[in-house]
Amino acid sequence: ADAKQQIAATDTPDQQQQQQQQQPKEVFEEVLPYMFLQYAHRRVKEFPTFDAAVDLFFSEVEGQKVETQKTTAEAAVQKKIDKFKAEHEKRISTLHQAELSNERKAQLIETNMHEVEQCLAVVRSALASGMDWTALAALVKDEKKRNPTSVANLIHRLILDKNTMTLMLSDPADDLDDSDEDSDDDDDDDDSESNEDDKSSDDNKSNDSRGKQKKAPNVTRAPELIDVDIGISAHSNARRYYDLKKQSTQKAQKTEEKTEQALKAAERKSRKALAEAKTKQSIVATRKPFLV
Repeated sequence: ADAKQQIAATDTPDQQQQQQQQQPKEVFEEVLPYMFLQYAHRRVKEFPTFDAAVDLFFSEVEGQKVETQKTTAEAAVQKKIDKFKAEHEKRISTLHQAELSNERKAQLIETNMHEVEQCLAVVRSALASGMDWTALAALVKDEKKRNPTSVANLIHRLILDKNTMTLMLSDPADDLDDSDEDSDDDDDDDDSESNEDDKSSDDNKSNDSRGKQKKAPNVTRAPELIDVDIGISAHSNARRYYDLKKQSTQKAQKTEEKTEQALKAAERKSRKALAEAKTKQSIVATRKPFLV
């Protein structure tokens, strides 16, 4: 036929070359024997024969399918990698938190070594005398009410079936640090007031009110609940938590190494899948048309 055959497209090759990074690759939408009015406003690519137009159109469609499959495969692999990485990062974070927690517990036991030993001695003595577990729990409760300064107030609960008890321990240095910060703030306020003696009383009142607003309430750090083994000493309990901290550190290091190795393996698998997809795409693109 004398009429030129056409394919409606979303982009021309020249525009695709000029805007390769900004615009998507040229995609054919329809193959047309004639230029219909509904496609008059669309960009078209003309061919001398309808056979050439049809052959290019369907070969491009096959290539687009391969490209879509490749993109989908890459997205699936990347999703698995991201999920695997997120899970391992979460596990590593949990191990690091356990590491810090165990270290803190060991330090608190060491800080309250004498009180912990007293608690252990009281409970051991009661158990050695054959006291009933329920009676021992009641004894601890009564002692708390009767004597607010007794070491019994450190006992949060008894877990005698596991030969364990939970103690409420804190570090006095934490409260001292807070009080030091408050005293520093007070000193600063005093210095500022002494340097402004020449100001009017109204200005001093406004400064005082602003100073009071800046002061933060003194918040005491809550005691931490720590399980201790009744059968061993306070020092041994602290050592046990240091050992747990060491185990958490080693597990975190091993997990990080395994994560790195697994990610490298996943990346190699992804590159291999991408290479296979590119090979298949090149085979489709270079095929020769035959008429039956």
